[in-house]
Parts: sequence; structure tokens; C-alpha cells
Amino acid sequence: MQAPPLRLCVLTTNTSSFTLYHLATNLNIQEKLYEECLKLLPDCKSPITAEVLSKAQYTKAVLKESFRLNPISVGVGRILSQDAILSGYKVPHGTVVVTQNQVTCRLPEYFSEPDKFIPERWIKGHQMYKSTSPYLVLPFGHGPRTCIARRLAEQNMQALLLKVGFLKNLSWIPEFIPSKQCQLCGKEFVNRSNLNIHIRDSHSNQQGPFECEICGKTVKNFSCLRVHMYNKHRKNT
Repeated sequence: MQAPPLRLCVLTTNTSSFTLYHLATNLNIQEKLYEECLKLLPDCKSPITAEVLSKAQYTKAVLKESFRLNPISVGVGRILSQDAILSGYKVPHGTVVVTQNQVTCRLPEYFSEPDKFIPERWIKGHQMYKSTSPYLVLPFGHGPRTCIARRLAEQNMQALLLKVGFLKNLSWIPEFIPSKQCQLCGKEFVNRSNLNIHIRDSHSNQQGPFECEICGKTVKNFSCLRVHMYNKHRKNT
């Protein structure tokens, strides 16, 4: 297989946000992170040295688990140099094949309780630990075109967690998130884009009229509603 030119990167901000979310919704894990912070640092203002990072075992496990559950990159792409059989299908050479991180990282055959945030699964010696293939979780890509800033990104996020760990008061309050509700089935979404995708996939064949929830205008079908929303309410969606 030959690797095409890829630009793989992990958006540090997004990964940090997902990690903070998991800490806020798993208070027992937040407590364990706090305990490790107390062992490694005298106080929250203490400098984070290379020695501190090397000993931050639980902090690294928290970050790895966030990489597993919420991979930023879609996957690793390769061009087949010869024909291959994948899941019973013949794939001809020259085809671009892209792994799906979001899927493989949540398969129960590789991870027990795959949808749960369990950092202990990455700590050797823990009962949850299970040796896994090094090619399962690839947030930074793999091979000669792996993210060149991988170590820098990891160190920045580890340092952030060691500082945030001292706060010990992260909480998640989902009711403060505004939701968009589908007028046809009542299902709720966090933003207009996700709602539009849902309507397109689930209700595109359904006859109107549709009413714009922002201005109240009635249009005859979903296509007209999308055009109306784009032309009139782009800043509000």
C-alpha cells in the first residue's frame, strides 16, 4: 500500500473540550485525576516539568480514552497497490481506502463497554486493561505522514488536564444548551445543521407545508425551507 499526501491533525481545542466533557460527566474519574494532581504537584501554580509528565499515568489514560471515544480525524487513508478482499468484497488496486476511527474505536470485540469512558482500560496492571492493536486508535494518523506535532499536542493537553484537575468542580448542565426541535417528529437537535440533516434523511419525501420557526413564513416543501433559511437566516442557524 502506498500512502497519499495526507494532512492529518488533531484539533487540540476539540479534543480538550471532549475530555473536559467526559470529566464533567464522570465525577469519579475527575476525583482520581485530582488525586494524581495532588501527588505530582504541590499546588496548581507549580511548573509542569518533563518529570511530572512522565509520572502522570492516569492523566495520560484520560487523554487516551478521549482519543478513543471522540477521534477528531476520520481515519487513515491509503491507496491500494494491489487488489484486496475486504469483508468479502473485492476492492481493486488504485482504490483509496480510509479507516473509520469512530467505528473501530467503539467495537465491542476490541473494547469492553465501548461506549463508556473508562481511562483504566489503558493502565497496565489494572483489571480493565487489555492489550490492543496499535492500529486501532490512531488520532494522529500513522506512518511517515503522521501528525508532525503529535508530541507537542499531547504535552499541551496533558498539562491542561493537570492544571484543570485541581479545580475538582467541573459539572455538565445540558439543559442550558439550546435545542432545535423537528416539527414533524419532535426529535431535538443541538443546532440547525443537525436538524436539517435529520429532516433531509428522514422526512425529505414528506409533503409540506413547512413553517420557518424563526420568522413563521410557510413554504411548500423542505427544499424551499432550506433555501429560505440560507437566504434569510444564515446568521441565526
